Amino acid sequence: MRPRVVLAVSLVAALAVGAYTALSPAGLSRWFSLRGEERQLDAELAAAARDHAALVDEVERLRDDPRAVEEAVREQLGYVRDDEVVLLIPEGSAR
Repeated sequence: MRPRVVLAVSLVAALAVGAYTALSPAGLSRWFSLRGEERQLDAELAAAARDHAALVDEVERLRDDPRAVEEAVREQLGYVRDDEVVLLIPEGSAR
């Protein structure tokens, strides 16, 4: 074959492969979709890492500080000391 014919056939083949890659369901549209999904997952991962760091800090605080334990027990379980008086005020009442 002549060099020009080989070049033309190679060029047409390359364009066909490029067009197929760009237009096929697994092509550029899928690539852009996956890039968007990657960004979303990166954001979720960063949020989970922040939540994890906050929980690690809370565990360390609860492990090392008895006042933090008391505060958590009072807040989450509603515990009071024997010498304390609890006043229950209904929600929405005027103060």
